Parts: sequence; C-alpha cells; structure tokens
Amino acid sequence: MRKVSILIGICLLAGVALTLWAQAVEEQLSPVMKQVAPTAASLRMNLTAKDASAAANDAQKLGELFTQAQGIFKAAKVGDAAKVAKGNAAEAQETLAAIKAGDWDAATAKAGAIQRTCKGCHDVHREEVSPGSKTYKFKP
Repeated sequence: MRKVSILIGICLLAGVALTLWAQAVEEQLSPVMKQVAPTAASLRMNLTAKDASAAANDAQKLGELFTQAQGIFKAAKVGDAAKVAKGNAAEAQETLAAIKAGDWDAATAKAGAIQRTCKGCHDVHREEVSPGSKTYKFKP
C-alpha cells in the first residue's frame, strides 16, 4: 500500500512539473509567435508593392523572431521545431539579401518558402485551447 502511495505521489509530481514546464515554454513562445503572422503579412504586402525599405525591415524582423523561437524550442528540447525555426531564420536572411539585391522574384519565393513551413510545424506543436476559440497553446 505504501509503495502504491509513493508511486501515485511521484506521478502527481511529474504531472505538475510537466504542466509548469509547458506553461513556461508557452509564456516565452507566445509573444514571439504572435508577431510572426502580422510580420509575414506585412512582408508579402511590401514585396508586392516593391517597397524595399519596409520589406527589408520585415524580413529582418522575421529572421530575429525565428531565431528567438529556435532558442526557445532548443531549450525546451523540441528538436524538430528548432530545426524548422532555424531554417526559417535562414530563409528570412536570404529574403533580405534578395530584397537588397533588388531580386523581387527571389525575395517573394523565399518569403513563400517560410510560410509553407508554418502549417507543418503548427499541426504537430500547436493545439486550440477549445474548439472554435482561435486561441492556441504549445504542444510539445
């Protein structure tokens, strides 16, 4: 009986620790990810308008956001998400280089490559808090 009580206690502690860990990751990740979609939308708009200065700022910001996300995922030991974030940070830098070179087609293609990776990662690591809420949380 005592062994069962100890085992139950250990399981409860592990559950609490896992919950606290996921909340800590969410608190770090949420403000970063909430900036990605509007920045990517702004980048698309500025690429269409061929506004080099604004598009360059957006590409730079996306690179910084994905670098932050990569660090969060790496610290949380979520290797696949860290790899995607690292790749997106590199794509953002390549987008920036294409903008600076005036190669709008390449910049648009690179920006599109970033957006195509979002769904795959979100399908694995993001879940809606409640159906229809459009509020999401990180899923390790």
